[in-house]
Amino acid sequence: ELKDDVGEVIQKRDARTRTTVRNLRIREDTAKYLLNLSTKSAHYDPKTRSMRANPHPEKDPSDLTYAGDNFVRMSGDAQKIKKLQLFAFAKNDDGDSDVHLQAAPSQAELHFQSEQKRRMQQVN
Repeated sequence: ELKDDVGEVIQKRDARTRTTVRNLRIREDTAKYLLNLSTKSAHYDPKTRSMRANPHPEKDPSDLTYAGDNFVRMSGDAQKIKKLQLFAFAKNDDGDSDVHLQAAPSQAELHFQSEQKRRMQQVN
């Protein structure tokens, strides 16, 4: 048996089944639904385990440890992928079956970049 500092058992070994059973609650992070206990806080959906809105909208975004699931959706390459998907859907609706984001992502990105270049040349 493995015990933590307090003396609680966090890991047991069962000789009959030859498996190790670990307690899944030995996490350092706080659960999303415990970040703000106000009734007017962001909605937590227990089925999907998601909290889309920011639980502390009044705080400075640079000081937050968690800013909601929508923050992740709108950061990094998520916007770029969204534009690529919309481009591939539009091309597919136009009858161009050469652009398929899942089957050939590199080719779809090349088509997207060439389309952007063509549009920039038309503007200039």
